[in-house]
Formats: sequence, C-alpha cells, structure tokens
Amino acid sequence: MPPKARPTGLGLHHDKGSLRQLFLVIASVWTPENHDVVLAVLALVDTTLIASLLLILLFSGYRNFVARPLTCPLARER
Repeated sequence: MPPKARPTGLGLHHDKGSLRQLFLVIASVWTPENHDVVLAVLALVDTTLIASLLLILLFSGYRNFVARPLTCPLARER
C-alpha cells in the first residue's frame, strides 16, 4: 500500500491535479476581466483630461496675472 500524501498548510495534497487547480485559481485572480480593463482605460482618460484642464488653467492664469502687467504702458514708465 503506497503512503498517503500529507496535506500542506493550504489543505492540499501533493499531486498534480491539486497543484494545477491551485495554479489556475491564482492565475484567474490576476487575470483582468473586460469591464476591469475598460474601467482602467476610462480612469486613465479621465486623469489625462483633468491634467490638461489644470494646465490650461495654469497658463491662462499666468497670462492674465503676470504677462499683462509687463505689457501695460504704466508698467513701462517705472
């Protein structure tokens, strides 16, 4: 009679079937679903649009508050 395999800490026996099943379960956890990929792409697009909006606001603020006094005729007389 062959000796029985001892259970590991996960409660699995040392045979090819259970190790293969464990590998498939771990691989399925890390595989993204279609909706996860779509949400990640939409989050990236959203972040890009917000960053672009902040750059537009930054440059328009510079143009309105810094560049204008340099071109003002009163600023040249000083």
